[in-house]
Amino acid sequence: MAATDAVRLLRRTVFSFKRSIKIVAPDRLRYLPVMHADRRAGTQRDEDRRTMKKIKPNGPVAMGRNTKAGEPTRLRILDAAERLFAENGIDGTSLRGIMAAAKVSISQINYHFGTKEALLHAIFVRRAVPQIQARLKLLDDVRGVPPEQRLEELVRTYFAPIEWFVAGDRESVDFVRILARIGLDPSDAGRSMLSEFYDDFQHQVIDELQGLLPEVAEADIYWRWHCMLAILLYSMTYVSRLRDVSGGRYDIRHGNEFFEHVIPFLVTAIRTPSRPGKKASAARLYPTPNGTGLSGARRSPSGKRRPNATTSA
Repeated sequence: MAATDAVRLLRRTVFSFKRSIKIVAPDRLRYLPVMHADRRAGTQRDEDRRTMKKIKPNGPVAMGRNTKAGEPTRLRILDAAERLFAENGIDGTSLRGIMAAAKVSISQINYHFGTKEALLHAIFVRRAVPQIQARLKLLDDVRGVPPEQRLEELVRTYFAPIEWFVAGDRESVDFVRILARIGLDPSDAGRSMLSEFYDDFQHQVIDELQGLLPEVAEADIYWRWHCMLAILLYSMTYVSRLRDVSGGRYDIRHGNEFFEHVIPFLVTAIRTPSRPGKKASAARLYPTPNGTGLSGARRSPSGKRRPNATTSA
């Protein structure tokens, strides 16, 4: 009888000891890096951290990230994240929102990807890598074109994503919208991925332009490349803008219209020789709506520049 009482007393002691300390189960350890991965300010990030803390130590865990059975879940998360990143931006998308859109648990998102940045990187791997490989192959083909035709083919090749979109590749649109949003995103994560995945291709295009146009100054080459990039991103981000403004008469989705009208214009503009010894002219600084020009000087109603003056209500 005394032995039985001793056993019961020992069990109660152990139970009380367990309740008096905070035990981190082994399964929970895998979530700790994710819970503390993103310390930047912002309500979405705070919400993400609160959500991650609700994971139960022995709760449901996604099927193996490398298993065939877990692939549908992984793809569903990628599709939902890609759509939300395109609509709301990287910072404007929370893990909770991705969880709801993909109809998965937060532990499944964590198991497959770990962090929101890792999820974005996976989207780049899925979309950017095949696209860039195809564009590099087209760029190699351009190098075999006769010199007199090479510039036009180079410019046309640069805008291949628009041709793919017109041909029915609607999935690329969300990804291009993500690229455009990254340009407005103050965080470094998206911009570092742009450099990681795209810089080599862009530098090859710039090198080709410089080789084909030795009479054009380096600064002009970069600015003209910049205009090409801007046209590509804008055309695929605001797909309906041309149609709306033109009353439906013109549309980027109408067959080959973009290449018929835009490519000849760009080729002519890019080929234009640089002006010798050109300088920025102060006389071409235009006033902003509040009356200041790019230099900060105010203009009188007659158009003459005058020093800034403090205004009051």
